Amino acid sequence: MSSMISCERLEEDVRNTALEFLISLAEAKPALARRIPNFTISLLHSLLKMMTLTDNDNWNLGEKQDIDDEQSTLGEESLDLDRLALSLGGNTLAPILFTTLPQLLSNSEWRQRYSGLNLRLKKNTTLTSLNLGDSEQ
Repeated sequence: MSSMISCERLEEDVRNTALEFLISLAEAKPALARRIPNFTISLLHSLLKMMTLTDNDNWNLGEKQDIDDEQSTLGEESLDLDRLALSLGGNTLAPILFTTLPQLLSNSEWRQRYSGLNLRLKKNTTLTSLNLGDSEQ
């Protein structure tokens, strides 16, 4: 299911449905989700991959374009990250985030760095309430 989320050949609606299913599973059965090997790592990486995908390659042309769709997608992924953090807890996500965040921020591709910055921002807002402080430094 997580491979469906990161498959760029599939339509965005299909990927979002797969993501919603896995997030809902984590919310409904957090203990089960924690016990499934690599569930959290795979889901978080898939979610971050979705944050890096953009259909608008003309974003930097300086023209006024309708960007509501892209902003709403990023907003949905941000909310999904909140939902995942609240259901699984900070102790489950912290080790994954602390290893993933430096990799994203040091990546040469701008989409990866953008995803890392969004993750850092999210960590500083919502995830901080789950005791994910700056212990990675």
